[in-house]
Amino acid sequence: AVGSPAGTTALQEEPQGPAYNGQFTYVRLRFGDARTDLRSMDFGGYGRRGRGAPWSHDWPRAEVNFAKILEATTFIDVYREGNAGRILTIDDPDLFLYPVATIIEVGYWAPSDEEVEILRSYLLKGGFLIIDDTRGNRAIQNFAFQMQKVLPERNIQYVPEDHEIFDSFFAIEDPYALVPPYGYEPPAYLGIFEDDDVEEGRLMVMINWNQDLQEYWEFSDRGYYPIDLSNEAYKFGVNYLVYALTH
Repeated sequence: AVGSPAGTTALQEEPQGPAYNGQFTYVRLRFGDARTDLRSMDFGGYGRRGRGAPWSHDWPRAEVNFAKILEATTFIDVYREGNAGRILTIDDPDLFLYPVATIIEVGYWAPSDEEVEILRSYLLKGGFLIIDDTRGNRAIQNFAFQMQKVLPERNIQYVPEDHEIFDSFFAIEDPYALVPPYGYEPPAYLGIFEDDDVEEGRLMVMINWNQDLQEYWEFSDRGYYPIDLSNEAYKFGVNYLVYALTH
């Protein structure tokens, strides 16, 4: 069973997460200001405590609970103190210390020219980006528009159901069997591949469209969703991480 998340004291003492320490730390990318998403990106009122800025949804409980699952199921040295994750902006030089990062609610995302260049460099150097909590056509269209700036020579494509990312640790025989925690649109798993090669190219960006794995992680210790569904959502997360660390 997944235990309770970090308390209020820990959240106040470590809002952005630890300095780099060599342990796996889940990095959440922070974005947005009054110009781009019309919602505050300050630390005063985000996360599940009143929802807050789009990038912060599911924080920090998703990170805390996912870190516990990683430690229980793998030999990865996982950082589990405080919020068990780190919050960075794309232009933070520390981003290049971490092989995996996530960004959510990309329908609101509008990176600057500088961030576009930095994210391109991060991905081409081997970074792996996970897109989650993204629903509807408008959101995916905005993300595709922004990513054309980042990787203009690459296209967003469907990730085949038999792709190794679905079998890198746990065997997920049917990715589409996991129903989204809310919403009426069927999920789809999209990706951006190195050299646009779905068969042999490294998967650089994994996109959970009309799906919200981190919602399942956030509430897995609350009984809000069925245990079987939460467990399946964790399998995706572990597989994504293992794939990223081995490619």
